[in-house]
Amino acid sequence: MNIRKLLIYLFISLVLLVGCDKKDTNPPSNGDQLPIGSITDMTSYFYTEQNTTWEYQGTGNEYASFTRKVLHRENNLVQITDNNGGTIMAMVFRLSPEEIVKIYAEAEFYDDRNILTAQPNRQEIILKSPLQVGAQWQDEIFKSEVISIDEKIEVPAGKYNDVVKIKRTSLKDKDSGENYEYYAKGVGLVMREYISGDFKVTSQLKAMAKQ
Repeated sequence: MNIRKLLIYLFISLVLLVGCDKKDTNPPSNGDQLPIGSITDMTSYFYTEQNTTWEYQGTGNEYASFTRKVLHRENNLVQITDNNGGTIMAMVFRLSPEEIVKIYAEAEFYDDRNILTAQPNRQEIILKSPLQVGAQWQDEIFKSEVISIDEKIEVPAGKYNDVVKIKRTSLKDKDSGENYEYYAKGVGLVMREYISGDFKVTSQLKAMAKQ
């Protein structure tokens, strides 16, 4: 797989994105206790205020740098675009405290039209409750595993504590390497890595603007 094809594949498949400040109004009952050291509100790690933008600085490939923006939000749906200089990817996510799911993706998207009601064309689980070390889930594209919920990382935008680290393995291309995504509360995606042997592509948060 050549580098350009690989990066376009990664750009379409990944997706980082970033938490609302909503609280879970339906905590588990005493008969349904969650393990200590788990995170239950996924929206707090996937910020989605309209017109928020994130700028990511990339290394390892010309398409690793990209800009993310929230275009539209209605009820529990949010439309986000990623622009890496080679293409603009539009995505629609379904939000709930229990899970964040990417339900639509469209490449070569060069306008701001609202596509929140577009017919879903995928079911890709980005985050799933409860987030605890060792937790796993699987969808039609990736197998995901929680590696850590207390990572400390430093990116151009600053230092972040209690970062959630997710390992995502492609089910469609067994030789595609490993993807790691890092989410910070109230910010969302702060870093992602693609590693295949000695080849590594990294995107790190450089700036976040809430308008």
